Amino acid sequence: MAEILDRNTDARAPRTLGVDGPAVTWIEAHADLRPEARAIIEIESGREFTYAALADRIARAASLLESHGIGRGDRVAIVSTNTVEPFEAIYACARIGAIAVPLNWRLAERELADIAEDFQPALVLHSADRRPQATAISAARGVPAIEWGDGGVWEALLAEAVPAGWDRASRVTDPWVIIYTSGTTGRPKGVVHSVGSQIADIENSAVVCGLESSSMTLSFLAPFHVAGLNSHVNPALHVGATAGLMRSFDVDTTLEVLSARRLPVTHFGAPSAVLQMLSAAIGDLAAADLPPLLTTVGGSPVPDELLTMWREVGWRMVPVYGASEAGSTIIAGPHDDDVVGGATGRSTLHSRVRVVAADGHETAPDEIGEIWIGGGALMSGYWGKPDETDAVLTDGWYRTGDAARRDGAGRIRIVDRWKEMFISGAENVYPAEVEAVIYESPDVAAVAIVGVPDEKWGEVGHAFIVRAQGSDIDDAGIRSWCDTRLARYKIPARIEFVDELPQGGSGKVLKNELRDRLRSRA
Repeated sequence: MAEILDRNTDARAPRTLGVDGPAVTWIEAHADLRPEARAIIEIESGREFTYAALADRIARAASLLESHGIGRGDRVAIVSTNTVEPFEAIYACARIGAIAVPLNWRLAERELADIAEDFQPALVLHSADRRPQATAISAARGVPAIEWGDGGVWEALLAEAVPAGWDRASRVTDPWVIIYTSGTTGRPKGVVHSVGSQIADIENSAVVCGLESSSMTLSFLAPFHVAGLNSHVNPALHVGATAGLMRSFDVDTTLEVLSARRLPVTHFGAPSAVLQMLSAAIGDLAAADLPPLLTTVGGSPVPDELLTMWREVGWRMVPVYGASEAGSTIIAGPHDDDVVGGATGRSTLHSRVRVVAADGHETAPDEIGEIWIGGGALMSGYWGKPDETDAVLTDGWYRTGDAARRDGAGRIRIVDRWKEMFISGAENVYPAEVEAVIYESPDVAAVAIVGVPDEKWGEVGHAFIVRAQGSDIDDAGIRSWCDTRLARYKIPARIEFVDELPQGGSGKVLKNELRDRLRSRA
């Protein structure tokens, strides 16, 4: 087995890699090989961390956690915006066999307290700007909290800590992180990922993106999503590249970083909704001065028009498909600029994909079925919920609830969520298909469609539309645009113009909030 000397102990005791030894050792390996290479840059603060500095901080953070009684299998809640500290904490947990649980800081204090009751943390780590949420968890569970940022004690405690060794580090099969689902299909569930499944997901993304040590990623996705962890940041650290962290998405900051070219960004990741927002802010994309990038785009089925628009700017657009339960990069499209087609592609390095009909058989070409996923990036299960785990796992396959079709060449195209489909006059309507057509209109900056009850047709579409800058298009204009492009039953019966669409931490449009909005009116 390979051995790499431990930089962080006086004895420089060797750590052995493999199933029987520590498995999360790549940051320390890069610290040995290229200690002064930049590992993380915080965009807003300008703070930079070399691999040597990051490795040292992780080892000290591990010792700090142990000094607060954290040991193997204990859960550590993390409530923070996108800075270096959440990643230090997550890697520190792997150093001592603990389980990191990054939480959605957008949730209400009561919601977070309820989730904490589910996984029962022994410690809460948080940023200063998330103190109310962290305090709610800490008080509900009666456990201590440690704060970083302005006024926090994290830095002082790190400075005092003695770097931890490797004797209690996580192995490949140990649980490493719990990611809570968004709760769009019921109460949030804790998705348990082992070290092995996280490594598989990280390698899936690194291969798809073609990351190298000279690369620099730019990420604003929150670390409480698998995409925030494993689409760009962890893959960059895995290969020794530089990860650029934005606290959260901001159109002006993103465009300033890219157009000013003050940082050598090579890779960017954005949900479809974020690209629509950038398009609307820029206006004339042809005149935009943006560097060439490889951009992964997902979060929802991607309109062909959107891919084509950004490819013409010089960006290599790579549609990807992921799920909390099975990894951030399960299906990925080719880098060929001549290929369009939404989230079309094939399964990635450590993932296996089937498209299955309702009766359990493999679908024929162009037949719509449900995506089933297997492979190394699959979750261990839902935390404390064996029955709910069994309900979605069949013989080692995760049944996603997402609809897709496979073409004659074996490429998979995501159609929509099964639950998003509605039936209008006995006909199946997939909102993503309709949204893609409406988005092609130059008068539309963003669109989301949900099915609503209707006395005559059973269900009809309700479209929420954000007008493009300077447009005054109305209901009649939208229907006229759709009339020659969609079957009549697919055209939304109700159209509502809004200033913006609600989005979650991964950039997905929160259709449950749109439904709640409609229910409250009713």
